[in-house]
Amino acid sequence: MSTRTVVFLGAGASVPHGYPTTDGILPRIWNGLSDGSFRRWAGLRRGPSRERERRAQELRRLLAVLLPGIEGKRVFPGGASIVDLVSLVDQLIAEGRSPIPTLSEEQMRRARGMLQLGINAALQGRKREALRDELVRWLLERAVRRPNSRVTLISTNYDTVVEKRIFDQFVTLRAPIGRHIDFGIPWRDAFRDELHVRPKAARLAILKLHGSLNWVRCEVCGHVTINVRDRIAAMEFWTKLVEYNQCYCAGRLRSLVVTPSYVRDVRDANLLSIWNAAVEDLRRANEWILIGYSLPSEDIAIRSLLLRAFHTRTKPRSLRIRVVQFEPEACPESPTPVRQRYLALFPSNHLKQSDYHSNGVEEFIRRQRAPTEKALASGLKRAFGRN
Repeated sequence: MSTRTVVFLGAGASVPHGYPTTDGILPRIWNGLSDGSFRRWAGLRRGPSRERERRAQELRRLLAVLLPGIEGKRVFPGGASIVDLVSLVDQLIAEGRSPIPTLSEEQMRRARGMLQLGINAALQGRKREALRDELVRWLLERAVRRPNSRVTLISTNYDTVVEKRIFDQFVTLRAPIGRHIDFGIPWRDAFRDELHVRPKAARLAILKLHGSLNWVRCEVCGHVTINVRDRIAAMEFWTKLVEYNQCYCAGRLRSLVVTPSYVRDVRDANLLSIWNAAVEDLRRANEWILIGYSLPSEDIAIRSLLLRAFHTRTKPRSLRIRVVQFEPEACPESPTPVRQRYLALFPSNHLKQSDYHSNGVEEFIRRQRAPTEKALASGLKRAFGRN
């Protein structure tokens, strides 16, 4: 009997690793600009210090234009989120307008890029290796448990805290990632001129709905280049075209990260393919495990994704849904707004009260009893080591 599991990761799954929530991104950017740490964050350490300082000052001036009330404050006072700012800029660009006479429409588009630069810089996590390793061992063990098993990791996050460790396991085993992991798209290798197509019977899939910090897309051939070792989205902001930010077809590589916005309009062919692959894996799965995703009312696209998959699943009665949130004060007698949204979306025969876990991802993974490194290595070798 085959088992197909979908693990859906929201922002709450990255919080234990030190990454900010969506609401925490803007304060981290502003505070980093104020204390000087912004210039030392990932993706901004390269190049002359003068260029880094210029970028930091440009971003600070932009934030002061969009939120005049925060100018002069060293610590972000609250009252707005990065979603508010990106949505505002997107709306102004859509209208062909500018908030002040000194910003042209072209400069507004650059301002959009500067906000993306700030998001990339702010997405820094502290290492929580024990939790990360336990989560990854649990995921991989489910993928190799039976010959026809498949685990699909669907994520709305840009960070690579989970998949980077998965890639490390495959590199250690010398198992070709392009042959064994399905990314929902054909993709180019960052280290050699090779185009990987989607493997037909992959036991593991990693589907990043909003792009990833270790992805870039060629503006000529349109293919995504994936770096399985490091994040590379900051190459978007390199001023010079060199071998590292150039595709094998000679086109320039641009970041592929869908920044949070209420005016979001995703048209990239790669991301559309990934969303279609996500629907297909969701509808074929025996189990959905949604970790750290609060099902916000405004996230209509994800709600649509889940709803379409739920109503078209291949085995209507067999689906089990588990939800993992961090709500320390929650109880079934007085459900939180998040629990209420989930219980309204999914019927009780698929999402039982006992399958709504409110103690967070750390407690949930601890209860799953992930295999030891030695036991997992043996399973991975049997499943992937011969290829």
